[in-house]
Amino acid sequence: MTYFFGAQLGEKLSKRLAYGKIAAMPILLLQIWLFEKLNSSAFSTLFFLAFLSGIVSVYFLRNIEDARSRRISEPSLITPFKHCNFVRWTLLNSIFCFSSNASRTFFAVYILHVLGYPIWLVFTFAFVAHVSSIYSLRLAGTISDRFGNKPLFALSVALFNLSAIFFILSKFGASLPLLFFAYLLHGFYTSAPTIAFMNAVADMTHRKHSAPFYAIGNWMQDFFSALGSIFGGILLLELAFFEEESYLVLFLFSLVSSLFIFPLLRFYDEFGQPAKNAVLNLPKLFFEDLRNAHKVLRHFFVSKIRGKESEL
Repeated sequence: MTYFFGAQLGEKLSKRLAYGKIAAMPILLLQIWLFEKLNSSAFSTLFFLAFLSGIVSVYFLRNIEDARSRRISEPSLITPFKHCNFVRWTLLNSIFCFSSNASRTFFAVYILHVLGYPIWLVFTFAFVAHVSSIYSLRLAGTISDRFGNKPLFALSVALFNLSAIFFILSKFGASLPLLFFAYLLHGFYTSAPTIAFMNAVADMTHRKHSAPFYAIGNWMQDFFSALGSIFGGILLLELAFFEEESYLVLFLFSLVSSLFIFPLLRFYDEFGQPAKNAVLNLPKLFFEDLRNAHKVLRHFFVSKIRGKESEL
């Protein structure tokens, strides 16, 4: 397993992504408020804010110095295709991108036009997924380091399947709690595969140039994500005679197609523990975090009380 400045890479990657998501939380809350106040007029305001954010990010990026590479190989976009294990891993991730995005693109449309909920509720669910993804990154980094990237990826696919089932069931009643749990899972299966992919590539390219591997892998995943969205839209058009049930057929397609990933995972070679070990240890990891949070809060309140006593 790759180590990075004294810590395992999965932990470092998850923390870096989590900090970015925490910084984005005020923007998500602003989105909810704007759409509640301005409805569709909020789009122009958000686009302008996105433009300003992009300009600010460029300012910070230009002040970051490039680190000198100590890799032993020359960068080449052809090299990743010669690495059989990388090709298998990238194809598995791309298949999942295709299956999940075929449905994910239309989750909000389904909530608005089929279930009839207002747009501010869609953004509220998006906020729930965002908060969930922050903690999910914590779990994802630990699972990747302790059990391997294959179990983490398999768990992400399984949780997507469960989320798709919740969306299908939401049509028949108890939609709000089902959608809430679906978006809780959404936070995990959209963020954890990124950790699995990045950590796996780091292991494969130890002491070599990893940039071409990340470039090809991310390009393929983006391409299959777009392809999945396009396919989902075409399928909905072709099934328009089913009316509202066409969305259920689409969600079912994503669920069934992603199930093929599980038998294909055996072709990816990784030294790690079985996926069931990661699943069985999830409660343990959660209670570890609760104990750590309890210790931090206890130390905080005890120090506060002692500070007041010393003042007296």
